[in-house]
Amino acid sequence: MAQSVRIARILRLIALAFVVTACAANVAEKPSDVAARSGVLPEVENADASLSSGQSANSSTPSDVGTPPTTSAVVAPLAATSRQAIESSTTSTPITPACVATAEAQSGAAPSAVLRTLEEAAQHPGFAELDLGVSIWVDGWGEVLAVNPELALEPASNQKILVAYGVNTLLESDARLRTTAEMVGSDLVVRAAADPTLTSNDISALAAELGSNGVAKADRLVVDVSNYAQGPRAAGWLDWQIPRYVGPLSGLMIDNNRWTSSDSFVTGPDLVNAERIRDLLSPHVAVTSVVVDDSPVGDVVAIHESEPIDSLVRTMLLSSDNQHADLLLMELGRVGAGDSTLSAGADVLTEQLEQMCIPIVGTTDDGSGLSRGNQRSAREFQEILRSIRLTETGDQLREQLPVGGVSGTLASRFGGADAGRVQAKTGTIIGGRALSGYATTDSGREVVFSVIVNGEPGAAHASLGAIDSLVRAVLRT
Repeated sequence: MAQSVRIARILRLIALAFVVTACAANVAEKPSDVAARSGVLPEVENADASLSSGQSANSSTPSDVGTPPTTSAVVAPLAATSRQAIESSTTSTPITPACVATAEAQSGAAPSAVLRTLEEAAQHPGFAELDLGVSIWVDGWGEVLAVNPELALEPASNQKILVAYGVNTLLESDARLRTTAEMVGSDLVVRAAADPTLTSNDISALAAELGSNGVAKADRLVVDVSNYAQGPRAAGWLDWQIPRYVGPLSGLMIDNNRWTSSDSFVTGPDLVNAERIRDLLSPHVAVTSVVVDDSPVGDVVAIHESEPIDSLVRTMLLSSDNQHADLLLMELGRVGAGDSTLSAGADVLTEQLEQMCIPIVGTTDDGSGLSRGNQRSAREFQEILRSIRLTETGDQLREQLPVGGVSGTLASRFGGADAGRVQAKTGTIIGGRALSGYATTDSGREVVFSVIVNGEPGAAHASLGAIDSLVRAVLRT
């Protein structure tokens, strides 16, 4: 079965070499101001409680639907360097995907019995009273099921699929985000790199490294976040979500920026984080004052590096990590457009997707899927996923996704005989669920699918069984 899928994929790649690459690009329309839907409050899967001081930012516990809350040192430098060298060096030569034909040749129509089975599965009582969007494509048969396929819905964490593709395409997989400590005269400068994994323990380790390199004091601690211009929130986030389900955004993230809920932190975390760094440095480095400001490049005396970019993407997809997604989208904007904002990252994503000649009409307000400003249809997700699999990074994305019965947010779904046959991204918000990805049928056919439901929170939460039953019906074909 697996070999037949591989052979089919090779044949498609050979055919793709002869595809004409010219196509008309369609520019996605994005709202400048997104309002949250009245009466339906979002919450994303993997929305854990605020992290305690020193706790790993990646040790979150997945949860589903809930309710909103009520209420002057002389040192020997490591090396003299330039700003370009010390910034997070993640740029790769962009992979320009071929214009992928979305209407692939099919060998014939699906058997009528298969179509009836899928139509019946789409009538599951768990979908009643919900806005349902479904698009399922099977290799050799084409789109075998379409239920409101063009209906724009809130995709929740399925949004992370798009971020993963953009990062895989534009950034080096083995690059790392580098937070540096530099001496500029008598100032100690901490230069931020939008590392979503940076913890208070990492800052303490950086302090120890400074001490071992002879840094005992500094007149000022200068925290430089100038490489990242994004404000603390996306347009479609609600006040109560921050920092309970997502930390305020910044180029400097400590413990996911969810270690305090003070008003001054939520509205602008940089100075509060700078003061936290001073406190964490204090066992090794004495600092007179603290500021957040731009700084010239100095002598690098300590470095903290993130895990490789590929590992960050895998964590984002497997555990549905919101902070990873939003900061990686910011990094896409910085690298691809010279503008480290969510909106610039969204524009870069759209450009990458349109190179596959897919009409992109959905909207992107963040990378995590938390915002109600994200709107996309099931068919658009299906066509994006189907086209991605034919690009140079197609296999990479498939390997990064959660696997049914095996890993990530799908570890407890599609187990038993179906284990390993579904690779997909889950999505959960208050008032919505989604599942989009790939699968392999009993007969060895490749499947690309997207199922999205929105509606009354209780009914949407309970729709998981209906979604899984529908996907299992496809597996049986």
